[in-house]
Amino acid sequence: MEMFNKNPSALPAHLPPIWTPLYIHRNSLYFFLKKEIPQIMRECSKLRHKDKISVLDVGCGTMPYLHLFIENENCECYEGADIEKIRGVSVLVDPVTQTIQADDESYDLVVHFQALEHVSNPKKFINECWRVLRPNGVMFCTVPFIFEYHAVPRDFYRWTYEGLHQDLENCGFDVLEIKGIESDWESVLTILQLFISRQFGYFFTKPLFFLLNLLSFLPTNKKYNLLPLTNAASAVKRPKVL
Repeated sequence: MEMFNKNPSALPAHLPPIWTPLYIHRNSLYFFLKKEIPQIMRECSKLRHKDKISVLDVGCGTMPYLHLFIENENCECYEGADIEKIRGVSVLVDPVTQTIQADDESYDLVVHFQALEHVSNPKKFINECWRVLRPNGVMFCTVPFIFEYHAVPRDFYRWTYEGLHQDLENCGFDVLEIKGIESDWESVLTILQLFISRQFGYFFTKPLFFLLNLLSFLPTNKKYNLLPLTNAASAVKRPKVL
């Protein structure tokens, strides 16, 4: 495992400039995770009856949320998994079979953020997350619902609440919670900006995007988020009953 010796607070927050079309999405996602990750880690610690838990971040990429884990008091260790061994990645994932190259029941918490839509066989991927989790371990993920096509390198799926709940249950998880991240207002503003950017480009539209992104700070009722860009889910691997 690669050790991270940098000051966690100095790590980038992965937030784009406010004059870009994806500012609302990435800003909402980041601050959602900043709030939720400590709660998830505390819940996982209670379920596992451990003060310190091990974390596997699958599809971690450049690890934009690394600091949210390693500065948490409940984090024993953090490892990144991806299809290529770029900086920090210590666990490989086979891009064809979705096999995570880790032993059974190796981690207390498995997370993946905006990764499942790029997997050709999501059931296999979720089964792999279940396999590498210890009993009473937790999987926490975010997936797109209303979001643009973004093949990096491929883009296969989108999930409703019911669809995500069913996929997790079919793979053996007990679902703890599923909820949308963005409000309808934030989603509409983002989709509008993506449409404008495709029509007119980014350069001359920066002032417009800046103003539209400022509108996202208007108070809205987040109970009405039937059109979230992103859904989040947490689920637990229950011990097998003999």
